[in-house]
Amino acid sequence: MSKGFITLPRSVLDELRDDHELYGFMVLLVDLAAYQQRPGRNGETLQPGDLYAGKRRLAALTGRAPSWCERAIIRLQKRALVEPRPSQVEKIISVCNWSDYRPAKKRTRARTEQASGHRRARDRPRPSQDQSLSKKKEQSINNNLPMEGWGVVMDKLESAGVSQAEKAVSLAREQGSTPEDVLKLIAWWSQHRNGWEQPALALYRRVCAAKPKLAPSIGWIDFCVGYRVCEPMPDETRQLMADLDDDEELRRVLAGSNSFPRKEWREIQLKAKLAAPQGLPRARIDLLAARMWLEREDENEIVDSVTKGHRPLLADCGR
Repeated sequence: MSKGFITLPRSVLDELRDDHELYGFMVLLVDLAAYQQRPGRNGETLQPGDLYAGKRRLAALTGRAPSWCERAIIRLQKRALVEPRPSQVEKIISVCNWSDYRPAKKRTRARTEQASGHRRARDRPRPSQDQSLSKKKEQSINNNLPMEGWGVVMDKLESAGVSQAEKAVSLAREQGSTPEDVLKLIAWWSQHRNGWEQPALALYRRVCAAKPKLAPSIGWIDFCVGYRVCEPMPDETRQLMADLDDDEELRRVLAGSNSFPRKEWREIQLKAKLAAPQGLPRARIDLLAARMWLEREDENEIVDSVTKGHRPLLADCGR
């Protein structure tokens, strides 16, 4: 059974953060303090936040010397965290601003109800996997949703990076689309995904607006300036991509491009962008620029070998 709660203000944490021993001692005092008014010893009355602070008693609780406990109380008094209270017999101190250490009743009740809810949820038996599948099938039948077809659609959307695949499918169904209609959209998108900066977002928006009589190539939102829905990639472009990816030397040159003369490297990048075929991804354009840089260095090497003799090629980038 819970005995109630106490809170610890962040101001106390900030005040004692650098002194872990004094921090632990302060927590002990808060724990020992009277939560509400109650009778004390020898006819005295303890007010909320009061506690008996005899040094021998505190030494027994902390395992410290009585002198250490006495000095600790003095240090806390200097920081205005505790204050002495007049007493006829035993020493009494009071925790300053005691109301800050008392949780609000609404907060306490809410936490108690939340904890009870967690316990009920924890103790409730979990449905088996077969029961979960049966529930999904039953829901699918009630919604007139063929589980197999739309299940394939959901898998493909999630594989494509669409985080809200369930919402997209729901909106497509409201428009009267079938799983076959959406699968055609996904197939068309797979061939043209380089036409957007955020392909998954484009697919999500198109599926949400899917209509049975709308062709797969129509209705795509060109939401980023500079990107257009492109035609299927030509075989020459695919071959160029494969050649660039297979050349490890181009990646080394690109990694060392920071040491190149900036003006000359920018000129090469611009030439590569203009020479790149339509649909070539940006990362491959950078590799194409590295190839052009190598070709230019090869030409310079030939000229130097004729005029001034051979000089090392791309010494800075480790070629």
